[in-house]
Amino acid sequence: MYPAAAVANYFIDRATSDSKSIDQMKIQKLVYYAHGWYLAMTSEPLIDEQIEAWRFGPVVPSLYRALKHCGNQPVKEAIQPAEPDLLPFDVQSFLDRIWNLYSHLTGIQLSNLTHQNGSPWSRTAKKYGFRMPSNQPLDNELLRGYFVTLRQKLTRPI
Repeated sequence: MYPAAAVANYFIDRATSDSKSIDQMKIQKLVYYAHGWYLAMTSEPLIDEQIEAWRFGPVVPSLYRALKHCGNQPVKEAIQPAEPDLLPFDVQSFLDRIWNLYSHLTGIQLSNLTHQNGSPWSRTAKKYGFRMPSNQPLDNELLRGYFVTLRQKLTRPI
């Protein structure tokens, strides 16, 4: 498992090197998708903290605290302390795949995907009548199961 900030910083660096804009919502959702897909593919968590279901979608609280000063403006600097060599090559390659899959989407588009019927956030929100209590964790097994199902749908012959 890796610090969420290290994964977020990887995406911030990719956005900078690709001359793309990235805001805090997009970072949150990219980390969420990376964590979910990593769980589906390895049965191990990618990040070392819990993703929570907040009123407007899945959030990594430490990333929210680190980036809230940016508002909806582009994030241009790494979250401190930056740990560039923390992620091994295979994890960086995995994150490149996530970037290639999702980077063309805005933060709002990614957020809309997290709200689709049957998603972990949607299932958790539905339990509470969409009146989400604060700090509601999204269980890793729920995330893993959802992304395993997505993976199976993507690999089924048409």
